[in-house]
Amino acid sequence: MKKLLMTVMCLGVLAMFFAATAQARPQYKKAIDGLSASTDAEKAVQAKVKADKCNSCHVPEEKKTKRNEYGVKLSKHLPKFDKDKWKNDVDGATADLVKAINAVK
Repeated sequence: MKKLLMTVMCLGVLAMFFAATAQARPQYKKAIDGLSASTDAEKAVQAKVKADKCNSCHVPEEKKTKRNEYGVKLSKHLPKFDKDKWKNDVDGATADLVKAINAVK
């Protein structure tokens, strides 16, 4: 019984760890590349993503779960990633991303 309880507890801890990790999203890069970039923030992000790609938000040479300072700030303004929304409502998902970009100070 103790062995089963320990196994369940370990699995729970692992599940919490993986649920809280950041992941690179190619949808974000594609959306940013296609922006009309009407604000200074959008233009800056678009230029940074063009130059740095994933490292615009993630730390180079680290797992993609490690965000840089900008990535941490941006993630605070983004809604939880919704794969279905990016598949079925790209305009709405892109609007969420643009709103987050413009909210980052």
